[in-house]
Amino acid sequence: MGGDGGSTTNDRRFLRAACGGSDDVRPDKVRVDEVQKQRARICALSSEPLVDPIVACELGDLYNKDVILSILLDKTSGPNVKHIRSMKDVKQVISMYPSSSSSSIVYVCPVTQMEFTGLTPFVLIWTSGSILSEKAIREIGIEGLQSEYGPFTESDIIPLIPLSDAVPPQMEKMNLRREQVKVRKSEKKEKKEKKEKDVRKRPRQHEEEEGDMSVPMPTSVSVSSLGPSRILSLTNNTGTVTAAAAKVLKQKEGSSVYLNLFHNTTKEKGGDSKDLFTGTKSGVR
Repeated sequence: MGGDGGSTTNDRRFLRAACGGSDDVRPDKVRVDEVQKQRARICALSSEPLVDPIVACELGDLYNKDVILSILLDKTSGPNVKHIRSMKDVKQVISMYPSSSSSSIVYVCPVTQMEFTGLTPFVLIWTSGSILSEKAIREIGIEGLQSEYGPFTESDIIPLIPLSDAVPPQMEKMNLRREQVKVRKSEKKEKKEKKEKDVRKRPRQHEEEEGDMSVPMPTSVSVSSLGPSRILSLTNNTGTVTAAAAKVLKQKEGSSVYLNLFHNTTKEKGGDSKDLFTGTKSGVR
């Protein structure tokens, strides 16, 4: 109590308010805000201004593409980029900062027209490289954005420049996504190998089917050595005449070629000739 009848307060809320402060504005929050503003403008690895082409990793950090290419070629990646094993682990984003002199340019979400300053949550659509505000995803929804920014699923949405406490869950999400990619590749490889195996089997099956359509003949007997009585005998035994034997019967009388092949004649005494195929004698014309 004061001697003038007034009161002296020691409540921190009133003291902070008297100094122009508030509960929401703290020194640590000011530092975080400044860091986030810088992360939205500079390369996470080289600390140089971001200039197109720009890439983002699965943890949401932004890099100049040439810096990532350089560390991958030199194999000098530091502990902060161990998760970047190749260019497949980063995604080139849409044009944000065309030149290094564009420090006054601020990227704007094409849906909500919100500025990407590092203080407002933004996300990367991994499949397309598009950058949208988190508000656009929340208000319009994934389905409503498919036609222009898809195709993508919830697992393809990567929060950009996340705070330190959001990095561990984002890393778990990254590892899960990579495992899913491995599974899809393995399934695709197995499907391809199965298809190639089926293609290799088809000619053999076709040959076997064609082979089943013909009636096998004894391997020790050739058609050319069979006479009519033998062919009839085979017909009676098997009920079937092979294609070759049928030709012999059909063209026996009408083809001089078959007659020359299968009807050898020998002259006997007296001028008659004997048909070796039929066993009959005929006069010499």
